[in-house]
Amino acid sequence: MILYKYVSFECGCKILNDKTIGFSNPCDFNDPFEMAGGHGVLPTNSAFFPLVLKSLMERYAILSLTRSALNPLMWAHYTEKHVGFVIGWDVNAAGFTDETKNLIPAQHGNVIYTTTRPNHTQLGQSAPMKYDQEYAFRPELFEKLQRLFLYKAMCWSYEEEVRIIKCVLGENLEKIPSGPLKKIEVDSRPIYLASFPPEAIKEIYLGVDNPFVTHKKSPDILQSWKNSAEIRECSLTPDSWAMATSEYSF
Repeated sequence: MILYKYVSFECGCKILNDKTIGFSNPCDFNDPFEMAGGHGVLPTNSAFFPLVLKSLMERYAILSLTRSALNPLMWAHYTEKHVGFVIGWDVNAAGFTDETKNLIPAQHGNVIYTTTRPNHTQLGQSAPMKYDQEYAFRPELFEKLQRLFLYKAMCWSYEEEVRIIKCVLGENLEKIPSGPLKKIEVDSRPIYLASFPPEAIKEIYLGVDNPFVTHKKSPDILQSWKNSAEIRECSLTPDSWAMATSEYSF
């Protein structure tokens, strides 16, 4: 399965050069209502709910991917107005489907878009969730995990988002299968870097204003990928608003 990540030019170059991809805490996302579907799942006592929610937002980090590489809105919002990249991942090769290393792996990470926010406590059969000790995917927690991490307002549906979620804060992280991720600071917010093998990247799309397309920068960084990944540059179709691609010429 191929899923896509929209990134800025600088971020895309780092991904291709370092072979790492960043996971972010949900509290740093551009939607202030992240995890608002968890009100019926987390403890509702007014004294404890904010603390539990804050702890979860700091303990888990999310990688947001999407099903489509040619969404003009996504290009405008997440690639510095078509300056950056869209990178296509083989999620199996990248380790994003491993249920022992991800709290929510890609095959279970489809975001659910609704017009009404769920706020009831009625759930199906579910085991107790140890909010400070959950590292791997557990099917018996799936409905709770969906409510906490995967519900979004319908207005976000254009993103067609699929999430991978990892534990990044907790005791004995070095002993769990995923291990601790490398933490860096970007614009005063934490980013957690996960390594991936080169064969995980299958497609690389260059925006219409990408410096490698406009010849403002040398595409040397792409040389190492041209034999293993399909590299394409984007354009606007002549008779519609749809985007098209063509093979990138070095």
